[in-house]
Amino acid sequence: PRPPSRTVEEVDYDASDDEAAEGDVNKVARAFAKGHRLRRGFFASALRRRLQTLQETNQRLKAIAREHLDESERAKLFAELGSEDNSAITSRDESMARGD
Repeated sequence: PRPPSRTVEEVDYDASDDEAAEGDVNKVARAFAKGHRLRRGFFASALRRRLQTLQETNQRLKAIAREHLDESERAKLFAELGSEDNSAITSRDESMARGD
């Protein structure tokens, strides 16, 4: 059996259904994008907090090294770790400015 032919009203009705479906898709896309932004913001915030904690820990460790190690030991330690002691950088920069 052949399906019944469609009238103009039915075609128009189908077109509005498509528009409504597109609207639903847009709503879903906006909701997904909003969730994505919230997740990204949450992870970025957590990463910033973790970075700040690591920087504070790093500063405390450097302070301990400055307190307990002499300058040559400290320089050797930071060279092995691939890091520099900020006070060493400051004193080096000051001596370079003076022309030592």
